Amino acid sequence: MRLEAKPDTQHNFTLAANRFILQANGSEVSTETDESSLLVASNKGHSMILRKFPFLPITTDFRDRMELNLNPALNIAFPSREECERDVVDKEAGISFYTDGSKLDNRVGGGVFSAKLDTKIAFRLPDHCSVFQAEVTAIKESLLVLTKSVITTRSIFTDSQAALKSLMSHRISSKTVKDCHDLLADLSSYFTVNLQWDPGHSDITGNCVADELARTGTTLQLDPGKEDINMPLATCRYLIDKHVINIAECQWNQSLTCSTSRQTWQEWNMSRTCQLLKFKRNDIRTLVGVLTGHCLIGRHASRLGTPYNDYCRSCQEVEEEETIKHLLYDCAALYRKRIATIGRGFLDDGPPKGLSVSSDSHFTYLPTYLRHPS
Repeated sequence: MRLEAKPDTQHNFTLAANRFILQANGSEVSTETDESSLLVASNKGHSMILRKFPFLPITTDFRDRMELNLNPALNIAFPSREECERDVVDKEAGISFYTDGSKLDNRVGGGVFSAKLDTKIAFRLPDHCSVFQAEVTAIKESLLVLTKSVITTRSIFTDSQAALKSLMSHRISSKTVKDCHDLLADLSSYFTVNLQWDPGHSDITGNCVADELARTGTTLQLDPGKEDINMPLATCRYLIDKHVINIAECQWNQSLTCSTSRQTWQEWNMSRTCQLLKFKRNDIRTLVGVLTGHCLIGRHASRLGTPYNDYCRSCQEVEEEETIKHLLYDCAALYRKRIATIGRGFLDDGPPKGLSVSSDSHFTYLPTYLRHPS
């Protein structure tokens, strides 16, 4: 697992190392082809979305997917947690690097540690970056150290499986990953480069120091050489989803209609929506009809011109109007049915809390209650 230089390629390696060092210092810009492959805001296509929302950047970290051929000299290992705990994995020979990324208080940082080289690197990335980008950048930083050092290093350890899997992928759609992959591929042309996953939070000394360096990196000033790391597309999606949900929630809170829905579903609740969508299609149709009042009961049935009753057909109480509230919560004739399906004869009385199908147990068993024979 050692990185051993091939004698006849040392000069070429030095030239490659100098080129990547220049790139790291910002002295060399990306090629025109690389820039044109990035997702940049424009007036046509999907990239128009970047101009539609002012909180999104003009340029993202997403790039056109590229088919890559992996260098056979590149070794990426994923030992099991049990193997690491039993010390089956040899980590003593050569020089080892440990890398990590962290995000604290919306600040992103990374760390690189090597005990034998007495190397401790802490850096900060733009706040819009992800922990994944910090993990990949930390690996790249360790590779850059190799370009300046006597090459006897044997391995680089990280606790991010996602970062390692992205580097061994045949298709790359992230500029951050592509830059790290290019450097790794270039070095592996001259040396046998090994990257290995280490389980996090396992009291491995190197991992603990790298984690502390990454946390320290979140408190540092932004490195000018890393200001051009763009927002990942996943973060753009998250911000758009959050913005749209905020708009929908605001409209729901300001709306004066949908009286039945406001009784059964009082607040905007995405987790409850996801839970609803897990039911079978027929159950979803029935549930939506009941929760919104759009079923053949009472006033809605009257609007549709179908037969209906002004009073409850179950308990035959003339003074009790047949409503969703009455059938779900109050009807004495359906008491046993609620006991058999929901587990409670009468749910909490009175608005506003009592009408909300807010209890997980109530909501989970509601389809069974609606299907259960009277």
